Amino acid sequence: MSCLRCNYSDIARLALRRLLAMFATQNNPAWEELMRTRKLLWGLCVAFSIIAIPRPGHANIDLSSGSFSTTYNCSEQSQNTSGWVTCDGIKKSGDWRTALGSMEQITSAADYPAGGGGRGQRHWIGNGTNVASGVVTYEFTTPQPEIYVRWYVRFQSGLALAQSGGSHKFLYFNGTFCQGHSMGCYLLMQQGNILLTVAGTTYQDSTWGWNDLHGGQNSADGQWHCMEAHFKTNGPGTGIVQWWVDGTLRLDKNNVDYRSPYAGFGGFIMPSNGVFATVGGTDMFEDIDNMSISRTGRIGCIGLSLPSSPSNLRFTTP
Repeated sequence: MSCLRCNYSDIARLALRRLLAMFATQNNPAWEELMRTRKLLWGLCVAFSIIAIPRPGHANIDLSSGSFSTTYNCSEQSQNTSGWVTCDGIKKSGDWRTALGSMEQITSAADYPAGGGGRGQRHWIGNGTNVASGVVTYEFTTPQPEIYVRWYVRFQSGLALAQSGGSHKFLYFNGTFCQGHSMGCYLLMQQGNILLTVAGTTYQDSTWGWNDLHGGQNSADGQWHCMEAHFKTNGPGTGIVQWWVDGTLRLDKNNVDYRSPYAGFGGFIMPSNGVFATVGGTDMFEDIDNMSISRTGRIGCIGLSLPSSPSNLRFTTP
């Protein structure tokens, strides 16, 4: 086993070899004492590495009961908090900051007041392309062939998509989470449309987009909005994506190819990157709260009833 924290530099190794050679005579007490000390220090180094160095975490979102939810009602924390992130099995994904140094947070300032709990996730967005704080990931203990996701989102008033190439990836199945394709798949919103992209192939059937979300303007309205999405892998060309915004279905495709082996989704990042124009070049926030994931059916927005399935249908012939 190699010591992870106590690797010698090339110069130190050379000096150590020469020192050891000076003592390397048969039955030399100094040599024997030096070797015992060296072994002791090496053992302590290895032990320290095993205990002190964080190991990559395991998937923590268990959907065996059918669902998962969080209101982010955890301790106030940010990327510079030791152990970030510690909240309901959520994991960090990337440790970057904005150009101005803003960091991802779980904070009461991001709380959706109509939901439970007292905190939310605050994501910071800088001016330009892919300038943002680190994001979080929801990793499932087992791949899921079908999931429903519901969350609330608010963009700081005045935040806008860039006029050239402006877009925002809301939810991102990356790497092996998108059937092993490095290009990934994600929900994307542009000024005039919303779509799903899978390894470079886009699926869209809407002229509704970011501007419509904010009352017909590019500048964010600063209000909370309910987002719901449904993904089902199925087989080649028969996958499903649906995206509801504030209870209205805006994207509905049943010909999605999520790519072989169609084993299911392993998790997702939220939110992902984008191309934004901030007010005065400052950092501006995107708040997320009341995240719910289900493998059994649509969750619905808080306080809104889902449409019921029709019953007692009868068919008559003319």
